[in-house]
Amino acid sequence: MEENKTQKVVDLYFQAVDAMNKEHYAYAFQILQETVRQGLPEGAATLGTLYANGLGTERNLETAVKFWEFAAQQGAVEGLVNMGVSYWTGQVVGQDKQKAVNLLEQAARLDDWGYEVLQELAQEEPENVYLQEALKRL
Repeated sequence: MEENKTQKVVDLYFQAVDAMNKEHYAYAFQILQETVRQGLPEGAATLGTLYANGLGTERNLETAVKFWEFAAQQGAVEGLVNMGVSYWTGQVVGQDKQKAVNLLEQAARLDDWGYEVLQELAQEEPENVYLQEALKRL
């Protein structure tokens, strides 16, 4: 029973992704809200991205961060990357480059996207010790 429920929420998530690919953001927003109610961290991360970009809803960075934080705490790559970038830039949250690198390193261990972001930041700030150490560990 639990596996069937999990598959249904994952299917909903992919419906939302499909809607976003077709630029039906308001519909995707509604579907993602349901995935969040059902506890899917990837749904929360993507919903946060819609809030951050004002797609299907009003732009609201504070709300975006709340969804990204939830997703990051659950290990969702999109949440980890977006929170890492938020801490790196200091956008909405206070700037904390060490915390940013830690989150991005976690993402990099799960997906190439996190590693790519770390590499980009290391090119921008080659003297940053946190970045260089994280890249060596990966």
